[in-house]
Amino acid sequence: MTYKTRKNEDRTRIINLYIEKMPRKEIARILDINVDTVYKIISVYQKEGRIDAIQRGGPKNTTITKGIEEFIIDSLDGDFKNHVRRSQPNNEEELFTAIDEAFLSVLPADCNEYYRNMVSYLVKSLNKEIIID
Repeated sequence: MTYKTRKNEDRTRIINLYIEKMPRKEIARILDINVDTVYKIISVYQKEGRIDAIQRGGPKNTTITKGIEEFIIDSLDGDFKNHVRRSQPNNEEELFTAIDEAFLSVLPADCNEYYRNMVSYLVKSLNKEIIID
């Protein structure tokens, strides 16, 4: 038997029939759902009050150490400074405009890229590889 995810509508139907005091085997027969699945959905409802399935996947939590944090800050700081320098402001107003643009130029995706690069350096270091960049 293959694993099949139940839609939240199916889960709601199961719980509604359960609340109406219908036996679990009867619920499984009427909805053409495995009895074990019905038992599990009702059990979760009784324990947690939850009907909907738990969302899976998505971004994983990662621990950013102090060293990685400093590397990211230094790298972004360098990008920020370079952006302001490239704009070559001639007066205070242009300088403030360049600073504002630099703030907007650093995106969350940049942080993710720096983090991935840092992790790749750590892996190379652990494997005692020579890092040439």
